[in-house]
Amino acid sequence: LFCELAASARRVVTVEEGALMGGFGAACLEAFERGGVLPGLQVKRLGLPDAFVTHGDAGKQRAELGFDAAGIAAAARELVGDRAARGVA
Repeated sequence: LFCELAASARRVVTVEEGALMGGFGAACLEAFERGGVLPGLQVKRLGLPDAFVTHGDAGKQRAELGFDAAGIAAAARELVGDRAARGVA
């Protein structure tokens, strides 16, 4: 079902407060590949990079890393806008 929905939408944004490497988004990519829907599918993964994240306020960290509400919305708009600019539904 997950692969069918992704294939239908052609765009997926994953968000996690954990590491990107080996995380939810990576598992999604593996599932999409196994399901044969990865070619032509646009995926944007938001989460913790494999790098040092400066200690501080969690809300500010999320904003800096792009997985606060504004960052998630921007990632979704980027995927929609990119395909719209190329004339793809």
